[in-house]
Amino acid sequence: MIQGLFARKCGKCGRGMREGYLADYEYYCSDACLRIDFTDEEWAELASDESDDFYYTDWSDWDDSTDELYTADGRVVTVMLS
Repeated sequence: MIQGLFARKCGKCGRGMREGYLADYEYYCSDACLRIDFTDEEWAELASDESDDFYYTDWSDWDDSTDELYTADGRVVTVMLS
């Protein structure tokens, strides 16, 4: 990962993130952001399914598959690969 840049952006607070939740194709950086859309009970049910759509993970290793990264405050940075 490039120092100071983040692989994903939280869909609720807009901050750059290296780890967090993926839920129904939206990113959440924290429990607080996740709880805006899901109760504890809803999350427990959804995450217990063996679905690839609801889980916690990290994106600490940038894999060069995207040319966009994010600053801590969520601004997009386009990475030009040579």
